[in-house]
Formats: sequence, C-alpha cells, structure tokens
Amino acid sequence: MLVLYDVTSGQPVHYRVLPGNITDARTLATTLKELDLKGFKLIQFLLDRGYISFETLELLVKRQLGFIMMAKTDDKKIRATIEGIDLEAFCVTGNYIGKHQLYGMDGEYPFEVHVKGKLRETTALRLCLFFDPELQGAKKKEIALFMYRNSESLKSHIEDQIPLSDEAINEFSKHFSLTVDEDTSMLLSFEEKGEVVRRQYALSGFFACLCNNMDKDKYSLTHILDRYRLRDQQEKTFMFIKSTQNGRRLRTSTELSTNGRVFIQFLALILNSYIHHIYSNSPTLEKMFPTRVHMYEELMSIRRIEHPKKAKIITEFVGKQVDIFDCFGFEIPKGCRPKSRVKRVKKEGPKTGPKK
Repeated sequence: MLVLYDVTSGQPVHYRVLPGNITDARTLATTLKELDLKGFKLIQFLLDRGYISFETLELLVKRQLGFIMMAKTDDKKIRATIEGIDLEAFCVTGNYIGKHQLYGMDGEYPFEVHVKGKLRETTALRLCLFFDPELQGAKKKEIALFMYRNSESLKSHIEDQIPLSDEAINEFSKHFSLTVDEDTSMLLSFEEKGEVVRRQYALSGFFACLCNNMDKDKYSLTHILDRYRLRDQQEKTFMFIKSTQNGRRLRTSTELSTNGRVFIQFLALILNSYIHHIYSNSPTLEKMFPTRVHMYEELMSIRRIEHPKKAKIITEFVGKQVDIFDCFGFEIPKGCRPKSRVKRVKKEGPKTGPKK
C-alpha cells in the first residue's frame, strides 16, 4: 500500500494499492503520473533508501523535482568525499549543528542525465554529509564485535574440522580471505581483509542525504534534517494500519471487498494521523498521558444518553477530558463543560484539644 503524506500536517493525502513484488524504486514513475492526473504540483519528496537507483535519480532530475533522499555512504562518489575529509578540520564549531548535536557540511554529487542519447546540462546534486561522534563509537564497537565473533567461528571450524557450506564461504569471504580444500570444503586458513575493515571504520559515524532543487542558502542543513526526520513520524503513522487498525490482514475474498476495506483503512489512517500529529506536538497532552491509548481511555467514560422523543443528553466532561478537547480545538457540547475545574476541598473545623 503506497501512502503519500503532507509533511506539514502529517496527514495522508493519497493512497494506492500496488503489487507486493514490485520494488519502491519501480513504483515512483507510476506515482508521478498519478500525481499529475490528481493535480498535485510543485511537490518536494522525502525518499528513503528503498528508492536509491540510477533510474530513480535520473527520473527525478529530468523532471526537475525537489527531493531529499537518504544515500548510502559506501556509494563510490560519497565514499571518496568521506575519505578525503580531515576529521579534526571537519569537527569544528562552524560545522556543528546544535539542534541535532552532530556535524554537517555541504558538498556536490556529480550526476549526468542523458535524453535521447545526448547529455543534458544539469547542475550537480546537493550532497549533505553528517557526522555523529557517538554514532561512530557505537559503529566501531559493532564492527569489532562482528569481526571477533566471525574470527572465533572460523577458528572453531579449523579446530573441529567442520566443513564450510557454499553459503558460509560466500558470507565469510566478504571480510576474510579463506583457504579452503576444494574436495572436502575444509577450512585450512583465513586472514582478515584489512582494507575492507578499515574502510568500514572510516565510514562509521557518517550518513548522507542527496538533495535536488534545495538551495543551501534557503534550506539549511538543520532544515534538511528536520524534514527527513519526519520519515520516522510517517513510519509510525503507517504502522497504525497494522496495529491499532487491525489491518495487517484484510480477510477479504474479492477485489471489490478488498478495495472497500482499504478505503476504510485509509479514512481511519487520516483520523489516527491527525490525532498522532496533535498529540506529538502538544507538550500538555504528552505530559498528561504517556501514550495515545491512555488518552483514548480517558475519553471512554463520556456517554450519550437517548430517550424516545426526548433531546439527547451528553454526560458532563470532567478533569483531563476538558484539556484533551481544548488541545484539539474541539467544541465541548453546550452544558457539558464543568463550571469549575478546582476540586472542592472539605473544610475541617478548628482543632480542639481533648476535653478534660
């Protein structure tokens, strides 16, 4: 299920059901055509690593669309940029992004576009490169632990004379040079590929974004990070379908009923996304309720009482129920708002000593 969100309001604005065996990158061309037909103009896209491909970049650049896309640091051009960085010169106050507590710099990502076999003149993509010292420490520790465990596993294969499967040889060969007996598949010796490990160490702590039509004078590195981190909020709202809305399995038998269920799921997603957006941007609600479920439970005591040929009665709002409606800008029904929010305290009489 493809869902497009508005980054300002956090609301889903368009959806489409697609075959599950098609990659994200291949769906983009179809999505762009649909957006043109629906009247969406001047759109800037937030795209994750699933969309990284030469065809995707070429399509977006040809159409001169603005986008922020997370890039892979082991990309040849990006890796060359990182390897040319002097960390001491890079980690200075001028490159520090206080809001996100990391370092950042702008660069260029050369990209060529061909139309009908001819090179089209285009500007280089903007490369936003970020470095987190804490992330670097965690990544280096993770790499060291990975190499240690695999080294110990290879030693045990030699000592216990355990043959290696073809899959294991392919996997271990990414980080080790192996000497294997062709007849018995027994491991004879191994050696760490130092260059591969050093390259992983060099890239640790870095992450990058590719941008198009997002001038650095107008869109700062802080803005790029703020925008891209909305992806996490979008992922959480999308999870509502699988969890809160019980839509992991639609349990339908016809295409017509499937489309109906998906449409209902989309409507429910709009409501859930709106509630999540207000809740996550309201310090008052987040302070009162640890989760949205607790907020829902607070409202469950509200009742509407009906009598034949009589006006409907809504029970009075109390306590935090009033705060919830005020934060969402909802109007409390007439006569249901409490006259006073102050709890009455029972007055105690003057203390007197024991009677003699």
